Amino acid sequence: MPIGCRWAACLFFSACVLSFMSSAKTTLPNKVSFVVMNATPYGFYDDDKQPAGIVVDIAKLISARAGLEFDIYLVPTLRIYKELDNGTTDLSMLPTGDAIDNIADRVAVISRMSSVVSTLKSNNMPVHSLNDLAGKRVGYVGGINYHESFKVHKSLIKVPMLTTQTGIEMLLRERIDYLISSERTLAYQLTSKRISDSVKFAYELSSTETYLYVSKKSPSRDALMSLLPEVVAQLHSENKIE
Repeated sequence: MPIGCRWAACLFFSACVLSFMSSAKTTLPNKVSFVVMNATPYGFYDDDKQPAGIVVDIAKLISARAGLEFDIYLVPTLRIYKELDNGTTDLSMLPTGDAIDNIADRVAVISRMSSVVSTLKSNNMPVHSLNDLAGKRVGYVGGINYHESFKVHKSLIKVPMLTTQTGIEMLLRERIDYLISSERTLAYQLTSKRISDSVKFAYELSSTETYLYVSKKSPSRDALMSLLPEVVAQLHSENKIE
């Protein structure tokens, strides 16, 4: 091919790429919604009634780096799934699992989250597996994707609850024997309430990856999938997200 033709072809290809990038950018609205679970320390309202917490901080980092305004708000965990399913919200951050993967797409991995079994420090029974909890009252927060072994276990007396805080209160009152929760949430609650001397970690149930998700029904889904993975990768490389 003559040099002039090759040069023209290169210019045409470059123009197509720039046009695509420009088109992807213009499909993004001025603001996208980001829903966070209302569960300390991931999401809560501070003294000024503004969203705060671990996930809120990460959302703000992504927003600033992407140059895209996020409308961040908090709801109970179960409602997050409904809002992602019907496209009411664009983004969220949750542990991976079939329930969420059916209604939202993984944008980028954020971190790992451990689920742990806790009990009263006065309980001296060793726990090496869920089988050791057979016949025991085990509290857990609904809406969280726990390990498959917990879902299918038939010998546990499973007690659902709305928050880890409620679970700790029930544990202290001996209304349940064990509590399954996020390790971070449990540690935060024990420290903030100064009850670390009363409750202990008994067993790590599982560890799973937490992802930034975009609703399959979000009108900005394609543009966000194009923009945000690189943004998260940059933040990881700079150790801004761990």
